[in-house]
Amino acid sequence: MSSRFTRTAGTSWYVSPPVILALLGCLPPVLAQPQCEVDWQRGFHQDGTNRYIGATAVFDDGSGRALYAAGSFDMAGSVNADFIAKWDGAVWRRLNSGVDGRVRALVVFDDGSGPALYVGGQFQLAGGDAIPHIVKWDGANWSPLAGGTNGEVRSLAVHDDGGGPALYVGGTFDHAGAVAANNIAKWDGSAWSALGAGVSTDPGLQPNVRTITSFNDGNGRALYVGGSFDIAGKIRANRFAKWDGVTWSAIEGELSRQRFGVSVAALHVFDDGDGDALYVGGSFDHAGGVEVVNIARWDGESWSPLGLGVRGGSGGVLTLTVFDDGNGSALFVGGRFNLTGGTAVDKVARWNGQQWSALNGGIRGDSVSALTAFDDGSGRALYATGEFTSTRDVLSRNIARWNGQDWSRVGDGDGVDDVVRAFTTFDDGDGEALFVGGSFTSAGGVPLSLIGKWDGVSWSPLGLGVDDTQGDVLVLMGFDDGTGPALYVGGEFQRAGGVAIRNIAKWDGTQWLEVGGQMDRSVRAFAVYDDGAGEALYAAGNLRTANGVPANHIARWDGLSWSALGDGTDGTIAALEVFDDGGGAALYAVGRFATAGGAATNHIAKWDGNEWTPLGTGLRGSNASAHALAVYDDDNGRGSGS
Repeated sequence: MSSRFTRTAGTSWYVSPPVILALLGCLPPVLAQPQCEVDWQRGFHQDGTNRYIGATAVFDDGSGRALYAAGSFDMAGSVNADFIAKWDGAVWRRLNSGVDGRVRALVVFDDGSGPALYVGGQFQLAGGDAIPHIVKWDGANWSPLAGGTNGEVRSLAVHDDGGGPALYVGGTFDHAGAVAANNIAKWDGSAWSALGAGVSTDPGLQPNVRTITSFNDGNGRALYVGGSFDIAGKIRANRFAKWDGVTWSAIEGELSRQRFGVSVAALHVFDDGDGDALYVGGSFDHAGGVEVVNIARWDGESWSPLGLGVRGGSGGVLTLTVFDDGNGSALFVGGRFNLTGGTAVDKVARWNGQQWSALNGGIRGDSVSALTAFDDGSGRALYATGEFTSTRDVLSRNIARWNGQDWSRVGDGDGVDDVVRAFTTFDDGDGEALFVGGSFTSAGGVPLSLIGKWDGVSWSPLGLGVDDTQGDVLVLMGFDDGTGPALYVGGEFQRAGGVAIRNIAKWDGTQWLEVGGQMDRSVRAFAVYDDGAGEALYAAGNLRTANGVPANHIARWDGLSWSALGDGTDGTIAALEVFDDGGGAALYAVGRFATAGGAATNHIAKWDGNEWTPLGTGLRGSNASAHALAVYDDDNGRGSGS
C-alpha cells in the first residue's frame, strides 16, 4: 500500500495522557513552536482535554477568531498543551510552551497596543520565563504585567470607571507589582493601582475574589465583585460588593445560606425582556430575604428568584453566559447541579427569562465550569467545559459543543482505551504505518496488547503483542542491527509474543524476538548513534544490567552483544538525543542523575563514544530532573532543548 505517513528517521516520543499525539513528521512537542500542521485521520481521539477546563474565551490573534480553553490539563486533543490551548474549529494548538500551573481566568483586553488575551491563575512561569500569576498573550509571545501578583489570580474583567477601560484582576494576593492591593487590583496597561482597601475576611479566613463584572444598576456603571470575603473597603459585605471607582458599598439585601457558608462564583448581565439585570450564581439559598436556589437576579433595587433555581448533585452554580442557540437569547447556567424544580438538567441548563429547560440530557460528570459562544466555521455554538466525560449521547472529555439541538464532541475518532506513552512510524514489510505503545488493551474496538499498528485505515495487533497485563510500553524505535529492519520496543514488561522477554524486544513484522538477552529493569529511551565503530542502538532507563552486563542505566547494542558506556549514570535516564555541537556528533542524555562516568553532571550529560562530560553546571534545583530532549534550529544554529 502507499505510505500515508511522513517519517522522521529515529523519531520516538514519550507521551503520557490517554490520547495519541498524531504529529507525524513534526519535530517533538518539547519545542517552543509547532513545526507542522496536524492532519487528523480517522481513528485518532481529539475529543477534549485530559483534565479539567475552568476558563474559556474567544480571541482573534490575527489568524482568525478561535476558542481558547484553559485549566489544569496538559493535553488538548492529542497536542501537548501546558494548561492552555487554542481550538480553531479543526484542531487544537499549543501557545508556545504555555504556563507551568493551573489557569483560572481568561479575558480579552486592549491596553492601547491592540487586543490581547490575558491569562490568570496559579502559575509562576509563562513561555519558560518568570511571570507570576498573570500574563498577556498577543498571539505570538507572552509578556508580563509589571511584576504580576504575589498570589493566585482567579478572575479577570474589563471595566471603565470613568478613567478609560482597564483590566481588573481578582484572586488571593496582597500585592500587584509593588502596589499593596488586597485581593483585587486594576491594570491600566502600564501600571497597577489598588481599589481602596480591597476586600478581606475576618481573621483566620482566606479571602479571594472569584468573579468580577461591569454593570449599570441605574446609578452609573460600577464594578461588581463576588467571592469569599466579609469586608469590602471598611464595610461588611457578605461575599458580594460594588466598587464605583472611588468607594466600596455592600449590595442591599445580603446573600445567605442556612446550613453552609455562602459563595459567589459567577456574575453576568442579561436582559430577559424587562431590561438589563445582574444575575448572580454560586451557593446560597436567600438573597435579600427572598428564597432562591443558587442563582438570583438583581435589577439594581431588588432581588428575585429564577423559578425554582438549580439544585441537586453537589450543588452550586459555577458559570453563566448569554447565548442564542436558535431558540432566542437566553442565560445558560453551568455548575454541579442536576435539577431545576423536578426537571433533570444535569450540570447545564437554559433560562429564557420565564422558565428553565434542559439541553438534551445535559452533561455526565462532575461539573460544567465555563460556557462560551463560538463559531468554529460550522455555525455559532455554545461550548461547555469543565470536568466531565460525556453528554447524553456523545463521549466528550471536558469539552462539548451545543448547537441548539444536539451535543457533539470537539473533534472525532475512535481512539484507544487507556494511556498511550510512545509512538513511531515504521515499515514492517506492508508499507509505512504508525506504531503505538502504552498500557491500553484496544483501539477502535480492536483488541490489542499494549501495542498496535495503525495503517491509516484500520488498527491491527502485533501478534500477541506485549502480553503482560501489568506491563507498559514506554518507547519505540525502528532500527536495523544487521539482521534486517525491526521495531524495537522498550518498557516495563515480562513477556512479548507469548515468550519470556524482559523489558526490551523487537518485532520484525511477523514475530517477536529477544534483543541479546534481558534487561533487568525498565527501558525508557532509545537512540541510534555511531560512535566511530558503526551505528548501534542505545537503550536507557532504570536498568542496571543488560543481559548480565553491568550497565548503570544505559547500554549499547551492536547487533551481537550489549556493552556498557563507561560507568554509566547514578540515576534514571529519561531521554536520549544525538547532536553535533561543533565538536562532532555525540549522544546526549537527560534524566534524574547527579553523575555520569563518575563526574558531576546534574541531570544532563554527553557521551562521545569514549567518555562522559558534563554540560556546564547542568540542570540545578532542589528537585531537578529532565524528561525530554530535541534538536532544533531557531535560525541561530541548531541547538538542543531539554
